[in-house]
Amino acid sequence: MTDLQERMLLLLKEIDEICRKHEIKYFLFAGTALGAARHKGFIPWDDDTDIIMDLQNYERFLGIIKEELPEDRAIDWVTEDPEYLFTYARYIDTSSTALQRHTVFGGCKPGVKVDIFCAVPTFSDEALREKHKMDVLGFAEVLCTTGRMGMYRPTGFYGVFEREKKKLQRAGRKQYIEDNLHELMHRADGETEKCLLFSGMMSNTKTYDSCIFDEAVYVPYEDTQLPISKYNDLFTTQHIAESWPDLPPHLERPRHMMFVDLDKPYPVYMERLFHQADAKKAKEASIKRKENNLFEREEYRDVLINNQKIRNLVVEMDVKERFARRDPELSADQMAEMLDRYIDAQMEGLNKTFGLCVDAGDEILHTALNTLIELGRYYDAKSIIRTCTAAGAISADDAFAKGITAKADRSAAMMEAAFRYGNRAEAKELLEAAEELQGTVPYQAVQYWLEQGEGVPGYKAYLKAFGEPKNGFVLQEMIEDGMPIDSIFEVEETETPSSSTTMLRTTVNALMTGKPAKKPNLWSDAVTQTAFVKEAEQRGLLSKQNKKRYKKYRLWKKMKKQKAEDIFNAYAKTFVELEQI
Repeated sequence: MTDLQERMLLLLKEIDEICRKHEIKYFLFAGTALGAARHKGFIPWDDDTDIIMDLQNYERFLGIIKEELPEDRAIDWVTEDPEYLFTYARYIDTSSTALQRHTVFGGCKPGVKVDIFCAVPTFSDEALREKHKMDVLGFAEVLCTTGRMGMYRPTGFYGVFEREKKKLQRAGRKQYIEDNLHELMHRADGETEKCLLFSGMMSNTKTYDSCIFDEAVYVPYEDTQLPISKYNDLFTTQHIAESWPDLPPHLERPRHMMFVDLDKPYPVYMERLFHQADAKKAKEASIKRKENNLFEREEYRDVLINNQKIRNLVVEMDVKERFARRDPELSADQMAEMLDRYIDAQMEGLNKTFGLCVDAGDEILHTALNTLIELGRYYDAKSIIRTCTAAGAISADDAFAKGITAKADRSAAMMEAAFRYGNRAEAKELLEAAEELQGTVPYQAVQYWLEQGEGVPGYKAYLKAFGEPKNGFVLQEMIEDGMPIDSIFEVEETETPSSSTTMLRTTVNALMTGKPAKKPNLWSDAVTQTAFVKEAEQRGLLSKQNKKRYKKYRLWKKMKKQKAEDIFNAYAKTFVELEQI
């Protein structure tokens, strides 16, 4: 555990003691629940802690917590302080500092904290449920004026946001909360089949099966035991993804932009931060930046979709050329390397958001999917199938896709039996029944593991096959065995766009404005600019109407958006340099 995790664990233990005393049911949530299932404690690089309650227990907890607070502890919630930003409560260590750059402007007490979420009843009827969800999102976003916008928002959300912003401006913040909070949390009283996450901070607000909150089970968590849902596998799948048992690739490991000092209270740093940065301008820029992002997603949706189609076409033409010239003797690793841009593009967030994909034909798709299965990247294969199905590139009953999905599921079951549960009998049975998986990396890894004697660590077989640990249970076994794995947890402090992404943006801008690219673009011997322009024009991507829309979009970004971005980025740079202030 890190020092920060030790402090967060102390807060969790305090909450657990209070909840046990008052018979309040709660569950570890999000990454904290994932850590319980995968690591029997914190995810090694995690820097925040989440719990969740159903509405009844949430209201009971907020009703008693002020009388139970230990020294140097506080509770943040909108009814306690209308300036507080979020639609979930926080249990805070006020003797410490944990500053996040987006949230220092509101009524938050930025110490080390536990986020306390609520799942409220919602409607079984899909239309009513979507209306409820949209209203919760609107309420959450206008309260969190300076906070980071969730990555994706439903079509039509900007209108909801503007409506709620006007209501807040007319009523004032305190009255707006009084008018809407209780109604939104209790709108579906009596409905029990589905629950809605009462938050606007996690992409789109999630919907869960209500049975998840029926029963808590205490499980090992670091040096104590803490509660997860009896249906934690279902819960974590619905909240995160079905791939949750696997560790994400190195660069995808999430971290919050946060400055932490466990020994000094946050007012010390708040004063120093705003001595260096203009707090008023930074707050105004943060608010404007968020509103601009929402406006951009709604007003210029057609431009963003067209831009993504152009990027997809670049990848499509490039992969077709490379595939046609491939060496027929390529290994699976070499094939994956050749197809890496195509595979990455298929799983890109904007493609999923807009219902698009890179349609390079069945042969390339089938080769990519077979290659991923062979390498044990079965979750990636299923993700591509979902993307292509949603985009209409393959049908829902496509026989090949169904076959790949079946292989992926069998591969996952076999790997979990071996490396998650260590069940030799089940792993052997699954291996013997998986003739179609012979030659794949998962098959070889499990086979090697079964050939070893009892008590041989499973990670040896796993590492022999995969080279690096991407499975949480394998990593846990390595940790418990004392292996030197510090380098696994190194995380990039800053994210920089890949050269490929930068060149794509430059290429789109050059094509749509007719101005030469100031930076290198993507044209190569594989795909010439002339060939690409001809194909793009045939598909209507470079039409006069699209170019006109794009120029309008670029002008808006320059005139309206960029000023707020520049001010906020200047503040963010000061925030990053906090330790040197």
